[in-house]
Amino acid sequence: MSDIEAKWQSDSQTLPLDSRHRDIYLLLHRRSKERINRYPNLVSPTTYNDYINWCKLFDQREEAIVACDKARLREYASTFGLQDHVFKQQFVTSDLESIDRNQIEYPCVIKCNHDSGSARFINRPSEINGVVAHFKDRMQRKYGIIGGEWQYSMMKPKIVIERNYNPTGQPLADYKFHCVSGKAIFCQHITDRGENTKEINVDLQGNDLGFLFDEMFTKTNIFDKPDQYDDMIDIANLLSSPFKYARIDLYLVEGRIFVGEVTLHPRGGYYTGQGQVEVGKMMKFD
Repeated sequence: MSDIEAKWQSDSQTLPLDSRHRDIYLLLHRRSKERINRYPNLVSPTTYNDYINWCKLFDQREEAIVACDKARLREYASTFGLQDHVFKQQFVTSDLESIDRNQIEYPCVIKCNHDSGSARFINRPSEINGVVAHFKDRMQRKYGIIGGEWQYSMMKPKIVIERNYNPTGQPLADYKFHCVSGKAIFCQHITDRGENTKEINVDLQGNDLGFLFDEMFTKTNIFDKPDQYDDMIDIANLLSSPFKYARIDLYLVEGRIFVGEVTLHPRGGYYTGQGQVEVGKMMKFD
C-alpha cells in the first residue's frame, strides 16, 4: 500500500470521506507532494494550504461554478446587486482569431474563463499575434483536473476580452480580500505587477500585518488606504458569503470599485514560505 493510500485509510476513520471524495483526495495529495513536498493536514488544518485543500473536498457548492467562471462573473455579482461593479466584457469567444482586432478597445486584458494565470495584457492589435498559440493551448487544458479544483472542469472553456483601465497598459493594483465564512480577514495589496511586483498585507483598518504571503513578490511597507476601503470590504463580504473561504479581487478605477474575479483555491493551496502559515492562524471556521 502506498503512503497516500495509507493516509486515505487513516483519514477516512476521522473525516466524512467516501468513494465520491477518493479521486480528488488522491489527486490533491499527489499534487501537494510534488509542489511543496508535504501532504495537507485535513484532520486538523493549521496552514493556509491545509484549509484550501480541505475546501476542495468539503466545501463543494454549486455557486462555485458560476462565481469562478470569469465569463459569468457579472451573472454571479448580479445576485448581490453588484453587476455594475464588474468590468464590461468586450468579447467572449472560443476562437481568438475570429475577432476583428480593430473592434477591440486597447489596452485590454485577454484571459480564459476556466483557469488561472492565463491573462495577457495587450496594448495594440499587432500584439495579439504573440498570444494566439498561448490561448489555443490554454483552451485545451483540463485545468480543473490538475489540482482538484473541480469547479473549473464544469465550465465550457472560453476566452474573455476586457478593457484594461490602466492607461500605461500594465495591470491595475490589486486589492485581494481573503474572506472566511463571508467576512474579510485581511487584504493582500499588490502593485507594480510584472515589473518588480510588490505586496503588503494589511488588516481591515489598513495596518501592515508584517508578513509576505506570496514568496514570488517583494515585501513593501507602503499602503495608502483608499477612501473606498470600507465599501470594498462590504463588497468582498457579500461575494464571499456562500463559501467557507474565498478570495475576492477588487480594483479601483477613478474612485469606482470593480470586481476582477472570485477565487476559491488560490495557487491551488500550494504556497510556500512562512506567510501561508501566518494566514492559516487567521482561517478559523467549522
